[in-house]
Amino acid sequence: MTFADHIDVFYGRVTHSSAQVYVRVSSLVGGGEWSIAGHVRGPVARGVRTLPATVALTDLGEGATLLASCAIPDPAFWTTQLPGVYELHIDLRRDGEVVETIVRTLGIRFFGASGRHFLWEGKRWVLRGVSTQVSDVEEIDAFQDNAGVIVVKDPTESLLSRASFSGVLLVAELTSGDLLQELRRLSHWPASAIAILPSECDVTKELRAAVPNLLFAERIDLSTAIAPADWTQVVFCDETNQQQLRDALTQMPLPIVAERRLNGGYTLKEARRECDHLQRDLAPLGDFAGYIVQM
Repeated sequence: MTFADHIDVFYGRVTHSSAQVYVRVSSLVGGGEWSIAGHVRGPVARGVRTLPATVALTDLGEGATLLASCAIPDPAFWTTQLPGVYELHIDLRRDGEVVETIVRTLGIRFFGASGRHFLWEGKRWVLRGVSTQVSDVEEIDAFQDNAGVIVVKDPTESLLSRASFSGVLLVAELTSGDLLQELRRLSHWPASAIAILPSECDVTKELRAAVPNLLFAERIDLSTAIAPADWTQVVFCDETNQQQLRDALTQMPLPIVAERRLNGGYTLKEARRECDHLQRDLAPLGDFAGYIVQM
């Protein structure tokens, strides 16, 4: 039996002076014959000289699930300018003997949503980007310096890896596969910040708890006047009917990302410039949390 698919790595309270990191095995109860040991080492960033530190994981004992934790002092956050990551070496022990060792990568993002806006490192941040079907991971590097987000359906491991180490934030739209396992897969990669889920999906408390560092988004058709699901933290909607968009902006107490479909052929860089035009065009309606153009 392998436990790799049941291990959740995530961070809790984050400040500029400390970040609490957790390792959880959801299929095991804490305080019995099983325990977690290991350490967290980092930060590491490609092409940048850092001074990595090592912090030991501490098993937290009795509990509903097997859980370990450590506090990283003066954490280096994963950002688009400096995508630093930490490497976790996790030893799963049974009666003191190592049964399985798992290595995971974690990027600590000081990113979230508050009211109708996104926050990054405590300041308001506007999401701007391109929705595309990226098939060549080399395109990520061309997009790296454009301060933009890429929205992609069911991203591959190679794309998630390239974006995470290049500093390109991803919004993943999930359309297939086991929802819990796909969300866990996304959570392994620092570039994954937002997951767009099907409106009809059932988001349980257990599923929400498995990936606490991901924001759950829903794509809403404003013409049907459907309210967001109770699990929705971010709304994506088309900008075509601007009266409906204005109403949504005043009625939905959530970050709203406006989307526009482009006609014709565009490179990622060209499409990113069109995103700025979308923001300019919608300025009379108010301030949105984000702007996306669809290639």
